[in-house]
Amino acid sequence: MTLSLIKDAVYERLESSALTEPLYFPNTNDDRKVQPPTVNHLRPFVLPSETRTIGVRTLDQEVGLIQVSVYIGKGQNDFEGTELAELILALFPRNLDLTVCRIDQSGSIAPSFFDEGWQVTPVSIPYQNLC
Repeated sequence: MTLSLIKDAVYERLESSALTEPLYFPNTNDDRKVQPPTVNHLRPFVLPSETRTIGVRTLDQEVGLIQVSVYIGKGQNDFEGTELAELILALFPRNLDLTVCRIDQSGSIAPSFFDEGWQVTPVSIPYQNLC
């Protein structure tokens, strides 16, 4: 149940931001958006990892990654993807408390790669949740 709450908090933060690129959420068919995407867009994911035991009996720590992939049309300016990636990192700064999870480490921008007609720049932000 915690994972769905974390996804809600992350996706809401992205939706309420000043980012103008459309968000394409996993396994969602939104009739307002062209399928498949034909414009620059963002694809967010919440990727859970292991649960670590911290206390002897009662405290566990869930960790994972928030990943937002920035899709820029192939042949466009490379700086656009980098600028969007930096804006995403600014949305999830170190020491951010999203109530259901915390961002205690700075995120990172991975090298871009090409996927069909897109230049994709992955942005990864580690999160944790004590339960």
